Amino acid sequence: MANFFLEGPKFSGKSTLLQTLLQTNGAFSGFYVERWLDNRGQIVAFELRDAAFLQAALPPIPEHFFIIRQPQPQWQTAVFEKFGCRLLEQAQASENLILLDEIGGIELLAPNFMKQLLAILQGSQKIVGVFKSEKNYQEQRQRLAIPSELDEKRATVKEAIQKQGQIHHFDSETAAKVNAKLIDFLA
Repeated sequence: MANFFLEGPKFSGKSTLLQTLLQTNGAFSGFYVERWLDNRGQIVAFELRDAAFLQAALPPIPEHFFIIRQPQPQWQTAVFEKFGCRLLEQAQASENLILLDEIGGIELLAPNFMKQLLAILQGSQKIVGVFKSEKNYQEQRQRLAIPSELDEKRATVKEAIQKQGQIHHFDSETAAKVNAKLIDFLA
């Protein structure tokens, strides 16, 4: 099994679990998503970040924001076509564990990114990540007016993940069991 993905409710700790375990398990590459909050604690933007800098406290890089919620919600797939593709190329060229945190949303509308993502998922490198749950995806789709063509792309990516691994449901009830499985996977 090469792929180990988590899927579950927003703010259930999926990314936190992956990031915590990765910080103690050697070298990794890929990407993660940083949420930027305003002074009221509301999410104002999502930024694509290089997994190599997961432990660093970096300031926001606005040109890597792929969703901006204020003043009007908007999305930028160009971030994935440029920066995202570069991160996937670097991950594929390395022998490191790959972090894909998170996939299953608007990034799949970037054709080159989608192509590289599928190539990585069909490879032999170990991958851990988060696949956006159906509920979270539907909420995002309504908020951002995402075209329905994304449904098919999500199905394609999900199938690619499951050919070489599993997607584990993660929530408060399954956390301990999934954590143990993830530790075994990383060993």
